[in-house]
Amino acid sequence: MAFIFIRDSIDYKNPSTAEMKARIFKKLRSGSILLFHSGAKNTPAALPEIIDAITEKGYRFVPVSQLIYTGSYTVDFEGRQHPATNTSKS
Repeated sequence: MAFIFIRDSIDYKNPSTAEMKARIFKKLRSGSILLFHSGAKNTPAALPEIIDAITEKGYRFVPVSQLIYTGSYTVDFEGRQHPATNTSKS
């Protein structure tokens, strides 16, 4: 849960389904957040195929709330979340 990688489909540029899939799968990993835009021309037709391909690879879809820490955390230079630790000594 400590690494979030946002993968932009660039669907707003109207790529083909194959181009969107290639972009998504290039760096798809556990914890990835996939970004699609509601007004993109080719997205409605591409999503069923992309979703099927992702689930066939063993990934599952979960709410963002299950991917990110809430409350006290830090984010490192690579975008990784880490729970905040109490470093003060009593």
